[in-house]
Amino acid sequence: MTAISFRNKYPDCYYNLGNLYLDAKRNEDALTAWEKAVLFRSTHTAAWSNMLVLLDSLGRYKEVLELGRIALMHNPTSAALHFSIANTLGKVQQFEKAEKHFLEAINLNPHSALYYSNLGVLYHRWRRPQRAIEMYRKSLQIDPRMTTAENNLRRLINAQL
Repeated sequence: MTAISFRNKYPDCYYNLGNLYLDAKRNEDALTAWEKAVLFRSTHTAAWSNMLVLLDSLGRYKEVLELGRIALMHNPTSAALHFSIANTLGKVQQFEKAEKHFLEAINLNPHSALYYSNLGVLYHRWRRPQRAIEMYRKSLQIDPRMTTAENNLRRLINAQL
């Protein structure tokens, strides 16, 4: 709080404060601090991402999607924001929209094994097993240690036998 008293319009102070609140399990305070961070710098992708991830983990999907839309207005080329939104859209079974955001995240960051793996999960939920297999394999090409992709691929192939 001392840093904020001297730099009350410095977004990273609020971002760091939000992280401290999150560690202390003070979720609403964390959200408020990150909101202040993006108020002072609308392109603070890490603060936007933290808000989306926290809201998603709390099951507040509608808020994720509303906030995500605003975040993308300020940061349209953020792979991390597209990825977070895609994950939430998948959870609420808006598969086509989720796919669009996953593909945009991959377009912006084609070397993320996690993005391909999660797109595989989406295709798996969407009952598109061949596409899921393709994405899991792509994930493993990028990072052979991606155990979630390996386990999901194995389960999917075994289920088809």
